[in-house]
Amino acid sequence: MRLKRSTLKLIVIALAVMGVGMLNNLGATPTSSVNLKVTCAPALSVNVGTATYSFGTVGTNQTALSTGAIPVNNDSAGRTEDYQITGANSTNWTISNSTNGADTFYLRALLNSVAPTQANFTAVFSTLSTVIANMSAANYGGDQNGKSVVSGGAKNLWFMLGSPTSTSSSAEQTISVTLTAADAGTF
Repeated sequence: MRLKRSTLKLIVIALAVMGVGMLNNLGATPTSSVNLKVTCAPALSVNVGTATYSFGTVGTNQTALSTGAIPVNNDSAGRTEDYQITGANSTNWTISNSTNGADTFYLRALLNSVAPTQANFTAVFSTLSTVIANMSAANYGGDQNGKSVVSGGAKNLWFMLGSPTSTSSSAEQTISVTLTAADAGTF
């Protein structure tokens, strides 16, 4: 079979164009990418600098303010945290989130840089109960609060105790208060 000269030229041109394209692909630098993922997750951690605080001996139906700050520190390794707080009953007394009564006490907590007055405790909701609560500016917050505490950040915790109006036990009572570090943005 004989090809016309014009057809033969077209075939040669087509082969040349294809060859140049193939040569360009051979010289091209192949590329690809990778997605890198990383998690930085230091553990949450809060440290209460005083294991025990004593109000001493108080009478019935008395209000007692703590006289020294209890340091609360974010001792995580680089985590910003929100603080929460919980109170508890003692052996012979029941905690109340409103008022004191027979074998019933109330306990208020406040984060404040300096010693607060009794009025500071009532300016915001500060009464503890057995239900975990956020330490926000509106709850337990004086001039400090427990929202978005940076790693290494320190706060001062103060208490106000309302003793029972009457008691069936004269034994020293131990009231546990638990501070919990939560993820920043919890409240």
